[in-house]
Amino acid sequence: MSEHGTTPGEPPFCKRVGGVKCIPDIKQDRIPKGAPAMQRELESPAFSAALPDGRELRETRLIRASQSVVFAAFMEKDWVRYGDFSAIGKFSNFGPEREREFGTPEQHYGKLVWVADKIAAQGEVPVAKVIASGNASIDGQSRPWILEGKLKGAEAPAELPEEINQTLWKQTGEVAASLMKIQPEGYGTIFDPENVRFVQTWDQALDARIEKAGLDRLVELGGLTDEQREAILQLAERRLRDMDERYPRALNHGDLGPTNNLFFEGIEAGEPKVSGVLDFDDAASLPGSAWSIAWSRWHQIAFGRDLQMDSLLEGMGLSQQEYESSGLREDTDAALVLGLCWWKKMCVESDQGLRDWPAQDRAREALERLDEHLPSLIEGLKKAE
Repeated sequence: MSEHGTTPGEPPFCKRVGGVKCIPDIKQDRIPKGAPAMQRELESPAFSAALPDGRELRETRLIRASQSVVFAAFMEKDWVRYGDFSAIGKFSNFGPEREREFGTPEQHYGKLVWVADKIAAQGEVPVAKVIASGNASIDGQSRPWILEGKLKGAEAPAELPEEINQTLWKQTGEVAASLMKIQPEGYGTIFDPENVRFVQTWDQALDARIEKAGLDRLVELGGLTDEQREAILQLAERRLRDMDERYPRALNHGDLGPTNNLFFEGIEAGEPKVSGVLDFDDAASLPGSAWSIAWSRWHQIAFGRDLQMDSLLEGMGLSQQEYESSGLREDTDAALVLGLCWWKKMCVESDQGLRDWPAQDRAREALERLDEHLPSLIEGLKKAE
């Protein structure tokens, strides 16, 4: 139990698991290796010395562990309500197996800092300010870190009236369109901070996305036929290989949706407004808007979310007619198929007990939706050729 106690009527403010101060729902198997040392580093005098204006970070709570080990960080307060924090501290949690997709931890975190600075300079989308960044040695490994300022608002609930949902999706489209005004150098997800550019050509970036889709593995698992695999590879070559010639480079968030990685204010009053954009781990330089639209549709199929396509397109400055008649729909479908194959591979492995994430019950629900949508998407694209 925290020495700060609890807020009346709410869960305990913190607990200790494996020597790590956590929010209440953290379990032993979710404590990443090195988390105790990361927490000590965050609360060390050396870390406080790196903060601007003499600000001092008083304490932290582990709140999430995935691509980043994420701590809620508390500055200049002696007592804090449950869930109330003043910053987010992130440490890289990448292993060598992720470097082909995201680069080294230093490249990945250099990208996060660059993206935040670029969006802040543009001034159209609220994004967390990077208060400080650096590198620490944790258990003999280099662990880049960043400390980001707190954003206002909260994620949107999954179930909302249609009118509010339309507004959320329109604003999601507006955020995507704003980000796409930023045209980085190079392509892909791997960023070189020293030379301020993404490192791949479009051919290399597309090859990486095809590889991530795991088509051979999905055939091996019985989730895709050899014929479907060959059709997808042909579609990628015909529809996606020359996208860099047909669309300008654009910064894509890579995981954008109103119930995922967007904060809003005013939802309870029926007047939602984007108050922050989160988590640019998957941010990439890609040609055009097809990838951003595909990701919203991916969320719809993967998690059963209520996508308001007309509202999303309106926010992006596109009409449904433009979307359907310009070839953008087919490009989006082809990009979506690659994303759905990756997700189906993950879900089949979970269903067969070969991985812990996603949870088996969620994987089975997702597989029902995937089996409904994926074959028809592949056939539709073949007919459109």
